[in-house]
Amino acid sequence: MFRGFRKPANKAADLLARLESSDWMARWGRGGANNLRFVSDWEEAVRFIGQSSGAMQELQGQYTARLYSISPRSHKRWNGLVDQFKPVVEALIDSKLTPMAREYSLDELRLVRARVAWILLHALIEAELFDVMQTNQFGELAEHIVSGHLPCGWTNDQNLVLY
Repeated sequence: MFRGFRKPANKAADLLARLESSDWMARWGRGGANNLRFVSDWEEAVRFIGQSSGAMQELQGQYTARLYSISPRSHKRWNGLVDQFKPVVEALIDSKLTPMAREYSLDELRLVRARVAWILLHALIEAELFDVMQTNQFGELAEHIVSGHLPCGWTNDQNLVLY
């Protein structure tokens, strides 16, 4: 899976293994923990995804600014890590989300694919750089995917919305 790239750190490799072996759509539309907001309607999930792209960009901005302040050298690795993980993430998404192709519109699928790709790419980079900056904010979002839910965004009172 990593031809041409160095093997990822143990934390990133572990996340990849769990992503490969899990059913990402197993719990879509079903509730769970009380401290999260669950939506059971696909249109509402897509609406939250569309509305929260700015919040995702803000998360990334905060992460990269903090990474740069802690370790400019690690920050310089960012683009190389994107190059390493992006094809892996795309292949995972193709294998996991292809069954949805007939159920939803092309625009909805593009939005969902982009959200999942963004989360997974950042979670893998975060895991790879965990020795430098011990955070797991993207990893926590990826864990919801592993458990069969789709992170859609946040409510106005900052509760995570899952489908």
